[in-house]
Amino acid sequence: MTRSLTTILRSKILRRILSGFVMVAAILSLGLVITNAQFESLNQRFKSLLELDVALVEETERLQRLVSTLQSNKRGYMLTGDQDFLTRYWGAARAIEVHSARVTRVTASRPEEQRLMLTFRAAVERYFAFSTEDIAVRAAVDRGERTVAEMTQMMATRRGSQVIGVGEHALDALHDVEMRLVEEQRHRVIEASVGSRRIAVASMVLGLLVAVIYGLRVSRDIGGALADLQLAIGAMARREELRPPLGRDDEIGEVSRSFHAMGRQLQRYAAELGERVREQERTLGELREANDALGRAMRVKSDFLATMSHELRTPLNAVIGLSDFLLGSPSEQLSQRAREALVTMRGSGSHLLALLDDILDLAKIDAGKMSYQLETFAPGALVRACVATAMPLLGDKPVDVACEVADASRVIADPQRVRQVLLNLLSNAVKFTDRGEVRVRVEREGDAVVVRIADTGMGISHQDQSALFEDFHQVRSGDARPYGGTGLGLALSRRMARAMGGDVTVESEPGRGSTFSLHVTRAPEEADHA
Repeated sequence: MTRSLTTILRSKILRRILSGFVMVAAILSLGLVITNAQFESLNQRFKSLLELDVALVEETERLQRLVSTLQSNKRGYMLTGDQDFLTRYWGAARAIEVHSARVTRVTASRPEEQRLMLTFRAAVERYFAFSTEDIAVRAAVDRGERTVAEMTQMMATRRGSQVIGVGEHALDALHDVEMRLVEEQRHRVIEASVGSRRIAVASMVLGLLVAVIYGLRVSRDIGGALADLQLAIGAMARREELRPPLGRDDEIGEVSRSFHAMGRQLQRYAAELGERVREQERTLGELREANDALGRAMRVKSDFLATMSHELRTPLNAVIGLSDFLLGSPSEQLSQRAREALVTMRGSGSHLLALLDDILDLAKIDAGKMSYQLETFAPGALVRACVATAMPLLGDKPVDVACEVADASRVIADPQRVRQVLLNLLSNAVKFTDRGEVRVRVEREGDAVVVRIADTGMGISHQDQSALFEDFHQVRSGDARPYGGTGLGLALSRRMARAMGGDVTVESEPGRGSTFSLHVTRAPEEADHA
């Protein structure tokens, strides 16, 4: 702190500015002291207004509402005999007792308000006495002990309305007195606040005038120096010859000299940066060439996969066909060991063929050679057929499969590709569900038809969901046991669905199953009629 103060006192500019701040602060402090005293007085008056007068106005208004409620519920009870009216009557009576007692205590030091309040309470007590008798007569009428005519004749001789009218008149007079006091207090508060504002405004205006006059003097000196410094900065920005530093002996002169040195250094840095940019441009050109080469390599890879997949499918189909022929031929006398080997051979060949089909489809999509035969059809029958195809995959697992077609809208898609996507989703649902159920539902959602496949399997974590539709990604079960397959099924399904204008989405939580949804675009005529 001592070091900072010493630095300020040594600075010519800061000493000049500080002296102006001291003058303005002195003027504002004087105005603040006077205004604070005014506000303290104003606060006391406002507090008194809130604590007593406004509270009394609110209490008298509350009593007026309670008296009105009291009379209306009594009349309702006397006319109908409904106990709800009587309950509200006694509730209003108790509230009147509480609030009138509170007002009586608060107005103890005010003779006029105290007299009016006592008049009100006396009138209410007499009204309660009359009302108690009237209520008893009404109860007797309900019991059949007295007639309605007798009750009407007795009530005609009562003076309850006159009595409560006296109380209401006293309460109205009390309310008028309190409103008058509140208004008087409000005017006093307003007058005091106006005086305080005038003092505060005068202090601020005087301080502002001093600040403006002193600021003009300081800015005349500092502004000229800063303008010269700005010209030097502009010259450097335009890459012109650096202007010589200012010959001042204050902080601005030091800044000017430091800026001049910095400009020289920046010129050196600019030259070095230009050389680096040229090197980066050369590197970027090399990266573009490498990227083009990578693209060509990817296309060659896709063509190679497509070609090799076709080459491998032919012998695999022969292996699978011969295995089926030998296993199904009654003339072949096969040993049990040979039959088991053939079964294994056929299963392995079928599995390898499915993997090759996925790789072939991926290669076609990457190479842009996947074709789609779009048709307009109702997907209900196709969905049911896919469910029937997937049923044998359950084996002996205790899993129920249900299919519901809740919408018969027609769609525009390739039936073969839709079947492929549905079989992928259904086989996954069956594969990852050991018990429970798999539910398939066809429904409409906006301009699309959605096929939802919900299972009660192990579910998928949020981390796995983020990479679920990536190539060769496989979800692992809770015991880290990987399931078979290439990890291409979901990736291919989403790509094919999007190529047909739809999509494949997933909703899942670990331990609570998964719901995969295939979205297919509805036919235009279906959308127009909707």
